[in-house]
Amino acid sequence: MDGHIFITVLAYYVLTHILHTLRQRGDTRGWQTLRSVLQPHSYATVIVPTVHGTVHRIRKPGWRFTLKGGPHRIGDLRRKGTHFSK
Repeated sequence: MDGHIFITVLAYYVLTHILHTLRQRGDTRGWQTLRSVLQPHSYATVIVPTVHGTVHRIRKPGWRFTLKGGPHRIGDLRRKGTHFSK
């Protein structure tokens, strides 16, 4: 739990520093704009355990993962007979 709090506080500090530096240079973009600009530089990793004990790690750059619109990779794994645990 302490690690999550530390990372959250650190991320907030980094964000406020970035916004402050940009404002000093005349850039008035907000958090939502910066988030969309930086989105291509992020990665999402999904860990999918199977009922047989195998774990599949699906990593995708610049992409937000949602199970509803999930990656084609999960469909490929299901077609190959992979059964996912709950």
